Amino acid sequence: MKQYKLLNQDRTSHGGMKWPIGTWNEAVGGGGLCSGGYLHSYDDPYLAIVMNPIHANICDPIVCEVKAQGASLNDNGLKRGHKHMKVIRDLHGIRVSTNQRVRFAILCSLEVDQSEDYVSWSSDWLSGKDTAPAARAAGAARAEAAAAAEAAAAAPWARAARAAAEAAAWAAEAAAWAAAAAAAEGRGIDLVKLINKVTAL
Repeated sequence: MKQYKLLNQDRTSHGGMKWPIGTWNEAVGGGGLCSGGYLHSYDDPYLAIVMNPIHANICDPIVCEVKAQGASLNDNGLKRGHKHMKVIRDLHGIRVSTNQRVRFAILCSLEVDQSEDYVSWSSDWLSGKDTAPAARAAGAARAEAAAAAEAAAAAPWARAARAAAEAAAWAAEAAAWAAAAAAAEGRGIDLVKLINKVTAL
């Protein structure tokens, strides 16, 4: 089965497991997902990037296409676990912007019951019709950043980096929340379809 995996720059994953291209790895421990019993992967490379802040939280990850086989588990489409996996190739240029993360989070939230006002606002935001609150927030952030730049000239990028990291984590949390809520309602969310809708723009 074709899957996708995130690795550290030294080609290791959690626990220091090494992932050279073409070599099979095996989960030898016991337990379910998030244990030594399964090797983690994702159904889509962009989904891997979006979920990274609340899963592996790898700084500057390598995105790999992997072949997975053996027993597997599925965490409501958020991630999968497999007993055997090998890296087929590294993928390059897999990036998700802050705007795409926000769009993805909104699309996920629309998959579960929402108020009529929220559905109306989110539809307008996604269409570009009502981005005024976001534009006001961006303007305020720019003004705040300009003031902060004077006070912290040694690290002018720190605030933007923190904001981007918070947006990334927020999008991943929203997807996880929506997937759990949909599962509780007895239905699933096609997260790959949603992330592909966002990254195709």
